[in-house]
Order: sequence, then structure tokens, then C-alpha cells
Amino acid sequence: MQVYNERMVMASKNRSVKPTALLLAAIVAFPALSYADVLSIRRVTGTAALGGTITVEIPDLTKWRDGKHDLCKAVLYLSDRQLKGLYPRNCHANDRLQFDLKRTDQLKDAWAAILGAPDGLTRNVTVAVGFEDGSILASGGSVEFTIIRTDWVFWILFLLFLLAVGLFFFLAIRSEILRDEGPPPQGSERRTFSLGRCQMAFWFFVVLAAYLLIWIMTGDRDTLSSSALALFGISSATALGAVAIDASKRTAARSQLQVLQWEKDSLTDLIAKITAKGPQASDDEKRELAEKKERLSQVNVSVAQASASIALMKSEGLLNDILTDENGISLHRFQIMVWTILLGFIFCISVYNTLAMPEFSGTLLALMGISNGTYIGFKVPERQA
Repeated sequence: MQVYNERMVMASKNRSVKPTALLLAAIVAFPALSYADVLSIRRVTGTAALGGTITVEIPDLTKWRDGKHDLCKAVLYLSDRQLKGLYPRNCHANDRLQFDLKRTDQLKDAWAAILGAPDGLTRNVTVAVGFEDGSILASGGSVEFTIIRTDWVFWILFLLFLLAVGLFFFLAIRSEILRDEGPPPQGSERRTFSLGRCQMAFWFFVVLAAYLLIWIMTGDRDTLSSSALALFGISSATALGAVAIDASKRTAARSQLQVLQWEKDSLTDLIAKITAKGPQASDDEKRELAEKKERLSQVNVSVAQASASIALMKSEGLLNDILTDENGISLHRFQIMVWTILLGFIFCISVYNTLAMPEFSGTLLALMGISNGTYIGFKVPERQA
């Protein structure tokens, strides 16, 4: 049995290379290797799915029982990916080898390459049998591999996810789950949507969908990455910080309004007393009356401003609410929205291709944190919106 050189190892890692091409490469690499040295797989039967068992039928398998090659150490190749350590269950049959399709920590990358980027529930994959040194025992097989098993676990998780999404949108329409805290505007108007809460909801459903997809396809339930937790934590801290700032500003505005209202009442009473004297009022009282009227005018303006800062602005639609403050479209709000959508897209594509939650660099996470921190910083002086 000949062993592949480096060219063959590199070719075996390329999913686009077919078994025939692998065989030709082996013949070119080793001219002494004849076509008969690599057996042909007759057929592949069994449950071709992760967690299942397949049987690879290989005629003339007995000729390899020569003491040089231990068939009990043969490994399976799916889509030209070596499943290292996945040895046959029964290696003593005359014309077949049986493999349990297990997913171990050692095989996570191999299974991700085989199952990743699903374009349907099943996929036709090539099958070969060889050894861990890269040598091939038999090739030419193929099987319809089940990428996503639609069993009872799949349907329960799928329905639970749909229920969560449906319930969330129902609450988003009928309740204030995504809107700012505080008293509602006058009449039937709704409170404005909160940028922090919307971002928090976005990352919640992105991470939840990714978690369920990986669980359904691989059976792995320990898949949360540190980057996923960091993104969820940043969005949660942003929403919490925005609520704390809004509550603090409302408390300060209420205190100020109480003081201004007391001063307004005092000025109103004093003006009424001096005005009641009419022509009998002294010159000092007339000067005081003019001063108090001017001060009352200033207090009325301050009362109106304090009242406005307590009352929330009415909603003008989701996009307008999350992008605007009292001065119109805000750059820091727009920046958060763009970065959130971009990172969410990269996150989803990575999970789709690799069946694993990505690990973003510390620099990228810091950029997201700075964007959200800038939003919190600008929120301190802005009007409640």
C-alpha cells in the first residue's frame, strides 16, 4: 500500500476534488501504484446522518488482510475529509466495514466542513476508506447524507423558536417592550422606540437562532462563544445605561418642576396682592410688581421646559425613533445601527458556513463598545426621546 505525498494530502483537503481525481493524483505521484491497488466501493448503506451508522461494502477486502495494514485502524473519508479516529465497528467482515458517525472534539472541524453551508435537508457526499497516514484503501462511493434531521427534536425546537418570534412581535406591537420608559404622551400616541432595547432584542434573536441551528445540525449544546456573550453583554449594558440615564433625568426634572411650581405659586400670590391695591400701591411695591411679573415670565418658561423634559416625545415610527433625538438624525445613533447590522450579518454567515459561533477580535468588539458608549455619552445631555 502506497502512502500519499504532500500533494495528495493537500488535494484530499479540497472538497471540490473528486475521488477519481484523488486516484489519478496518487498514480501520478507514485507511478508504481496501479489502479488495482485502490479498491472500488460497491455501495454505501445505513443511516447516513450524524449519529447514524453506515456500512461501506468493498469487494475483495480480504486481499488487504496481509498483516501490513490493520483494517481495524481504517478511517472514513466523507467529502474528502478524513474522520480521524473514527474506526470501523466490525473490522473482521470479508467485504464490508461499518462506521458509527460520531462527532468528537477532534472531529469538530471536519464535520463543520461536511455539514456547513447547507443548501437543503440532504447533500450527496463522496465516500472513501483509508488510513490516518493519508493512504486510500477504497474509493468511488457516495451517499445521500442527511444534513438536517427532521425528527421530533427538530420540530420541537423549530416550533419553540417560531413561538418565541411570534410572541415577541405580538408584544412589540401591543405592549411597550421595545419602547422608552416613562409616562405616555398625550392622547392615544405611543412612546418612542428605544435604540438600546431594539439592539438588545436583535442580538438576542441572532444568538438564539444560531444556537438552535448548531444544536439541530450537530447535537452540540455547548456552543456559545465569548464574542456572542460579549455582544449580548454590550447591548444589554447599553439598554440598561439608557434606562438609568432617562430615569435620572426624569427624577431631576420632577424635582426642578416642583421647585419652579412652588415659586410660580408664590409669585402669582404676591402679584395678586400688589395688583389688588391698585393706585394705593407705593412706588416700591410698583417696582416690585414689575420685577415679580418679569420673574414669573421666566419661571413659566422654565416650567414649560421642565414639563417637556418629563413628557416623552411621541413615536414617529421605528426607524425615526431609533435614529433621531431632539435635534434630528444623530450620527452616533446611525453609527450603532450600521455596526449592529454589519456584525449581525457577519455573525450569521459565519454560523451558516462553519456551524460555530464566531470569535471576533478584541479590536472589533472594542469598536462596538465604543460606539455604544458614545451613544450613552450623547444621551446624557439630550432631551428624553
